[in-house]
Amino acid sequence: MADRPDARELLSVARTALIDAVLPTVPEAARYEVRMIASAMAMVERELGAGVPQDPQSSNGAALDFRIRAGEFDAPGPERDAVERRLREWVAARLAINNPKMLAGTSE
Repeated sequence: MADRPDARELLSVARTALIDAVLPTVPEAARYEVRMIASAMAMVERELGAGVPQDPQSSNGAALDFRIRAGEFDAPGPERDAVERRLREWVAARLAINNPKMLAGTSE
């Protein structure tokens, strides 16, 4: 039996209430802040839905960072291709959460 509603659903309901019920009652001078909060809530909602991609800087990512800085992947080859693929996937996953509009129209 799943706990319902889950965190993502609660965030969605809260964000909708913030935009539909609260925002219209907020003085114009404070509406930017309310929209910023709603945007942050949407970002967290997307992150919860997508799962957090592994950050190349975490755990073994620190070792990868060291190897990249040491020039181990400078020469073309399968290892370099694999690292590039991993970094592109990580960036795309983070953009899908933090700024999905940036991915619109990209070829990769």
